[in-house]
Amino acid sequence: MKCHVCQRELEPQASENLKLGCSHRSLHEEIRQLKALDAARQKIVPSLGVVMVRSLISHRNQKPRIDIQVGDIHTQMDTDSALDVAKNIIECAMGSYADGFIFNFVTDKLGLDPTGGAIVIQEFRDYREKLAEEFRQLQSGGENK
Repeated sequence: MKCHVCQRELEPQASENLKLGCSHRSLHEEIRQLKALDAARQKIVPSLGVVMVRSLISHRNQKPRIDIQVGDIHTQMDTDSALDVAKNIIECAMGSYADGFIFNFVTDKLGLDPTGGAIVIQEFRDYREKLAEEFRQLQSGGENK
């Protein structure tokens, strides 16, 4: 008797009980889901505004990798590096909220012109980076200068 999915011969115990089906049925389901996901991804035309990220296993060393595509630019990196990039993006996005708040506050509420607001933002960024560096040094056990 053959599996209705892959047409491979069923193992003897599986052919006795058709409910068992193919011994690799879960693999068939996983492949079906991956094919559906890949088909959906192919429908998204890469453009500058589209960022696509997916996980994969390297065929060379079987280690986890992350595949990132932004428009026509494509790269892969190890999982730890991808986590660092993700952390940096989150930190930058949070800083962007703070920058927007400060800029709008000093221009709308305090009456600074946009050039003055940009100068204040740069001062806050420099100060934020200085504090972040001091915190990193404290975390690594270094001296605070």
